[in-house]
Amino acid sequence: MTRIKVAHLLHIVGPAGKEQGVLKIVSGMDPEKFEVDIIVMKDVRYPELLDLERFNIVRLKQVSGNSLKQVPALAEVLKQNRYDV
Repeated sequence: MTRIKVAHLLHIVGPAGKEQGVLKIVSGMDPEKFEVDIIVMKDVRYPELLDLERFNIVRLKQVSGNSLKQVPALAEVLKQNRYDV
């Protein structure tokens, strides 16, 4: 059975509300049915707290501040991985 490829885009991954919500959703997804990537624009804080058996972290090249320079890198990741959702 082909797994559904899912991407979540986050600015950072850390102990904050939105990020923790995404991690809870991802942790509840069946890894036999879903292949999940979390695309991170900036930073992964406390990586030791992450259950990396359930999802992959894809880090975009960091740039200072909030920059549109990451858009081409994001487009390339999306194109290469051909996500379903």
